[in-house]
Amino acid sequence: MSFQQLVDACQADTTLAEAIKTSESIDGICALALQHGISVTPEEVIKGAAAITSELSDADLAGVAGGSWSGNEGVDSGLAFGAGAGGAGLIGGAIFAASLIK
Repeated sequence: MSFQQLVDACQADTTLAEAIKTSESIDGICALALQHGISVTPEEVIKGAAAITSELSDADLAGVAGGSWSGNEGVDSGLAFGAGAGGAGLIGGAIFAASLIK
């Protein structure tokens, strides 16, 4: 699974983890992954981040920066992220947090 490869790569490379954490878009996260030889779609990133955040404790979630929930419209996973840097920040933060706790 390419999303898991991304999380694993973040565990091994703190520079990549920080870059993903501060990415301004989901497409930016996918581009960073591709630069590291990992092909992941925006849909995989959203679904993977949703799975991660459903598994994080309240303390882990407190360390995830940015983001907002805007409802269910238009996203297969039933989640929607705020436009701009906030939504990507939530996803990047979730990936970053997962890379720290594994």
